[in-house]
Amino acid sequence: MIINWDNKDWSYLLGVIHGDGHVSVRSVCIAVGYKEKEYAELIADLWRGLGYLPKTYRKRGSISVEVHNSELTNEIRKYKSNGKWSLPVGIDKTEWIAGVVDTDGCVSIASKKCAVIITLKRSGNLIYFRDTLIGFGISEAKVHNRVSKYNGEAYEVEEIRLTSFDNILKFNEHISLRILHKRERLKDIIEYINIARGKIPMWKQFGEWLLNNDPKTWEEIAEQFNLSKDQVDSLMENLKRKAIITIIPPPKMLTKYKMEGWKNE
Repeated sequence: MIINWDNKDWSYLLGVIHGDGHVSVRSVCIAVGYKEKEYAELIADLWRGLGYLPKTYRKRGSISVEVHNSELTNEIRKYKSNGKWSLPVGIDKTEWIAGVVDTDGCVSIASKKCAVIITLKRSGNLIYFRDTLIGFGISEAKVHNRVSKYNGEAYEVEEIRLTSFDNILKFNEHISLRILHKRERLKDIIEYINIARGKIPMWKQFGEWLLNNDPKTWEEIAEQFNLSKDQVDSLMENLKRKAIITIIPPPKMLTKYKMEGWKNE
């Protein structure tokens, strides 16, 4: 059989198979969390749209969407065999990445820290993911190897983390996730980034105020912005890196004399 990898659904499904799929002799099986009923149905709908008749099974802790077709498995096995990935010529890489992230990725926002993370068992497979992200201009596309634990046992993993606002915005510009809760979380992250970038930093507010007023002492600055002396000093050091600051010394102290009277001799 010949697969048209220009078809977005084929490209997405290969990403899903790379992420959480298993290719046996006669079946392609995709496992999703047991609470992901809607996503399992989405996967099944994709197979049906491509002309296959998927079967859905509830297994311990997961839902398995399976297509039993030896011709299909023979073709898919070219791109996932013995845990190793490869990419067909002509694949839509944006859809492929969406499939990988939807199944094996994490979209996180907590304590004002945003991240898109993909973690795999150490295999070298993330090189394909990395190279594609680099092509999108994402500078954080670096694979990091580390040791994790599962059920108390250590195992080696490889990971890519996107945490900077610019890189997450670029990821969102190119990639359209399909799993609902990850798509909604990424939407929340983009909204948070846009709001955060719309705020005027304190150093800039301070600079604009200082630019448009007479010279101010640190006490006057502290009173205006409700800051401590240390906070004023820190703010000033930050501003010095971005603006031309002149330090005006206080007026020269002139000694004066006053006689109070005579001493008793």
